[in-house]
Amino acid sequence: MPPVALTAELLGQLTPALARAALPGWIASHVEGADTDTLAERLSGLLAAFPDEALALALDQFQRTGEAYALYEAHPIGKIISRAYMGALLVGSTVEGLEHLSALDGRPTLVLCNHLSYVDTQATDALLAGSGAGTFADALVAVAGPKVYDTPFRRFAAFCLSTVKTAQSTQLAHNEAALSPREVARIALDTIRLAQGLMRQGRPVLVYAEGSRARNGRLQPFLKGVARYALPGEGLILPLSISQADRVFALDAPTLRPHPVRLVVGAPVEVPPGDRGEAVAEAWRRIAAGLDDRHRPEGEVALV
Repeated sequence: MPPVALTAELLGQLTPALARAALPGWIASHVEGADTDTLAERLSGLLAAFPDEALALALDQFQRTGEAYALYEAHPIGKIISRAYMGALLVGSTVEGLEHLSALDGRPTLVLCNHLSYVDTQATDALLAGSGAGTFADALVAVAGPKVYDTPFRRFAAFCLSTVKTAQSTQLAHNEAALSPREVARIALDTIRLAQGLMRQGRPVLVYAEGSRARNGRLQPFLKGVARYALPGEGLILPLSISQADRVFALDAPTLRPHPVRLVVGAPVEVPPGDRGEAVAEAWRRIAAGLDDRHRPEGEVALV
């Protein structure tokens, strides 16, 4: 059964009552291979617990998420809904290396991760929260390109998370055609400044340093420009390895499917004063070491 369509026009017309009636079935329609009736019933129960005023504010934020290149804080209602339906998809998943989170000690932290699927950040959030690292998950902010917001279902996922919308690198084929290289560079610089400010405030910032999802499922070299996010002489880089997320939401697939995901938190890397490239390259190597065999890189080139 194909996912239920929910257009931008219909989104703008959702009232709290209509949202309670429509959203559980809409979300469940994007899932295959699971008990969608039970999932929809659970989501209905969660939405019924929120008063109209709170749900109306959430719907307004949902509609505006991704309108500008800016920070969008996760809405508490969205976070609860996301963790509920991702939890139903991630049964049997594992999280390793949580002891490395204590080594961060409040220092500015850039989180680098491989990128397999549009659900990578949702899966990471749900798995960390379900493994006792909810404080870290709640603080995490992900840098996201425009495609994360370009359909109602993807935008709903973004609404459930804290994200910074940025322009895609001009090195990538799917960069927005309407933006000039100068405009992309300006937005990228603004994003870096915002991200560094968040890190100094104690908010870890997650960047998918390959720039896009890996088409073959294997870790690709990181873009050299990612090093500009790191804070020399004061920050850390936390390597994060995610495996099997593309089994949950495959490239270009219309629906999600249940599948265990493996998340590995690596030992943090010190960012030295001066050149930050080697710290990023070391993070790449630690990410590679934490991946399942089918996701490990075919070569040893860390940066391009």
